[in-house]
Amino acid sequence: MENKIFDKEFFNKLKTMSLQIKALTEGGQSGVRRSKSKGTSVEFSDFREYNIGDDIRRIDWNAYGRFEKLFIKLFVEEKEANINIYIDCSKSMDFEEKREVTLKISAVVAYLALNNQDKVNINLITRDGIKSEKYSGILSFQRILNFIEKETFEGTVKINNSIKRNKIKSKGLSIIISDFLNEEDIEDSIRFLKYCHQEILIINVLSDSELNPKLNGEVTLVDSESDKKVQLTVTSKILINYKKALERFTLNLKNISQKYGGKLIQVSSNESIDKIIFDKLFKEGVI
Repeated sequence: MENKIFDKEFFNKLKTMSLQIKALTEGGQSGVRRSKSKGTSVEFSDFREYNIGDDIRRIDWNAYGRFEKLFIKLFVEEKEANINIYIDCSKSMDFEEKREVTLKISAVVAYLALNNQDKVNINLITRDGIKSEKYSGILSFQRILNFIEKETFEGTVKINNSIKRNKIKSKGLSIIISDFLNEEDIEDSIRFLKYCHQEILIINVLSDSELNPKLNGEVTLVDSESDKKVQLTVTSKILINYKKALERFTLNLKNISQKYGGKLIQVSSNESIDKIIFDKLFKEGVI
């Protein structure tokens, strides 16, 4: 995965962007986000590389003279944010390319957060419950890749129970990546995250076959998680009704997200990671 996604050109693109988060922490270590707390301290804390949009008045020109790179000074009133990434690891997320694109999105978001000196909490929602690990510092990025790539996507999961059992102590951004093709009411999770002072981003990952089914005639459909089989004759009318049901499904996710101040982004698993990141997440103001 590392060779396919994170080549030098792609890294250079990522370094010009940052996650846009309003819910900032009141305390914590120095980071690139300005705290809402109004202190008078301008105590120097650290350096980081200049990103487009940074205040050019804070560039350290002495460092530029030595390294021929732009660095800006960080001060203690700038605080880190907390990024919580929840990954649905159910069997249905292993259909076609859904697992691959889910891990790619998770890795990109994690990289952007770490590069901004934010904390990243990776939460794998598995059939055995939630598996969580916390990371900070860009040097921990490879450990994130190792953690998410080794997980097997299988069985059924309980998103609501897993998220509500996960302790969230700080304001930040929570991202749920799932197909949401289960019988749970996702609003329960969204309400909980809002209560925990989270900005909320829902990323709905569906395969091309789920978005644009190309079935015809007699078929047998098998539920990947329960192995339940359904036999039916696919007609143009059934496909039209399926499209309408999919539109209702998407609209419901969107309405629930907006109800709690969140955003919904729906992606197809056959879309390139560049398109997903730079067209969809960028246009929605996430990065």
